[in-house]
Amino acid sequence: MDIWMKYPNYSRDDLRLLVRAAAAVLYDTAANKEQLDAGVLDMSRRVASKNLARDLQLSQIDRRTEQIEAFLTNERASESACLEALAEIRKYPELAKRVAEAYDGLKNRMTGIETLLAGALLLLAIRVKKVTLPGGGEVDFYESADAVKNALVRLT
Repeated sequence: MDIWMKYPNYSRDDLRLLVRAAAAVLYDTAANKEQLDAGVLDMSRRVASKNLARDLQLSQIDRRTEQIEAFLTNERASESACLEALAEIRKYPELAKRVAEAYDGLKNRMTGIETLLAGALLLLAIRVKKVTLPGGGEVDFYESADAVKNALVRLT
């Protein structure tokens, strides 16, 4: 069964893996990859919070690092924002397919509990402008940043 068929009713384990897969695919396929922090997938919640607060300020949205970190610590709130970022990914069938394939790969080799990469997914969903897919296809992901920012504003 395709993981997207379950949207938004994921188990915690499915959501953790899907967030990890989505963040990895956004990073790996980002057309502006050279502008992204190479360690975004491994950054701490504190570092992700600082980066998210800075990105929101660039859009004239005032959130302190502490507010973002508290938000990311709140499981319900961060899961809600991740679901909104995933909803944006679902709008692009080729991108959604790549994420589903990455999810399947993670699920097949999962050996322990994965950590929720909410900060990385949200940061990438804001910063990635365009995604280049195998076979030459491209997805303009820029407009999705506003939806993710709005989710952060609403939920923080």
